[in-house]
Amino acid sequence: MDKAEELITSNLVLPLIKDLILPKLKSIIQKFSLKNVDESIIETNFQDYLSQRYEKYLVIDTLVFPNKQTLFKALYEPLSLIAKTESKKE
Repeated sequence: MDKAEELITSNLVLPLIKDLILPKLKSIIQKFSLKNVDESIIETNFQDYLSQRYEKYLVIDTLVFPNKQTLFKALYEPLSLIAKTESKKE
């Protein structure tokens, strides 16, 4: 993985872990009164998992090019909706 992909991964994965996953893990640990649970190991393992999933789904197979893997961002076309508040009548 090059520096740009590492930067993207860290900017996407770390906030997910810090903001979404850790609070849920802490509540589960408290709810079930789990003892001797090292949250840093869980965080590291989950970060590794998300990084692996990101790398896996970065490249996709298509029906158009069956024997060629293509970068997802090369094929993805974002949808944009624009609300028109004025109607032009001529």
